[in-house]
Amino acid sequence: MDAHSHNSDDPPAVDCDECSTRSETAAQFEDETLMVAAFTGWNDAASAATTALAHISEALEGRLLDELDMDPYVDYQVNRPTTILTGHGRKLLWPTTRIELVSSSAARRNLILVHGVEPSMRWRSYYQEILDLARTFKCQGIVLLGSLLADVSHNTAPNVEVHTDNIELQKNFSIGASSYEGPTGIVGVLAQAAEQDGLPTVSMWAPVPHYAPSAVAHSAALGIVSALEDVLGIAIPHRELTELAQDWKQTIQSQVDSDQELTQYVRALENAISKSPLPQATGDAIAREFERYLRRGDPPE
Repeated sequence: MDAHSHNSDDPPAVDCDECSTRSETAAQFEDETLMVAAFTGWNDAASAATTALAHISEALEGRLLDELDMDPYVDYQVNRPTTILTGHGRKLLWPTTRIELVSSSAARRNLILVHGVEPSMRWRSYYQEILDLARTFKCQGIVLLGSLLADVSHNTAPNVEVHTDNIELQKNFSIGASSYEGPTGIVGVLAQAAEQDGLPTVSMWAPVPHYAPSAVAHSAALGIVSALEDVLGIAIPHRELTELAQDWKQTIQSQVDSDQELTQYVRALENAISKSPLPQATGDAIAREFERYLRRGDPPE
């Protein structure tokens, strides 16, 4: 999708040929199409959210539909291109937003996967492109994935929290609103914009130990995938991700064991966590009710 002609934060112009192609593709979809999105950057601590989305794409054989032109949105000194060597010479990989379709026998509904990059500029134009895609593919809702550094232990399974600003979901189902106030990232901005556009939106957040921010947090990614299985009502194979999560835990434990001060800190943290009640808004708590809502079926019990 070419966005070069956009001015500042104005909504992007629509390419008629491209719109026609997407409309033909969208016409084959069933009614229950959901968008699932994650973005590298501030809302992706230890790359857990984007790792979860990449795993879903691979496990459910996502098919590339499109890539957004990121030139109007990305500062390439912040998100630099990557150079790799291939059998045909050197290749440049540019930061991009990939749009994929998951439609397989393993999925009970079609999924539009958005592998995004938090923009450096023109956020309103960027999220408008995402919302335009959601409308084109007749998405009934959006699930946004995020991860954040938190006071949690690597020895504890991540408690994935689920939030929404949608009044109907808050009123009828076991999903609460986030109490957070302060600077926000593209996940928060897109969630609010989608709600204003009439798309029910749920955000899922996995915590990552703040003392382990560097290594890819496969454990948190696994937590997101498991929560998505519940919420979306589909089975997502994750044997490989489970093994990577175990390796991650062992790696972090080795780092903790080699640092006496960190060992004492983690022990104190785990003691404090054991005395604290856990939030209720997890994937297990809302799965059946959220699926009912998306199907416009029976009222909640």
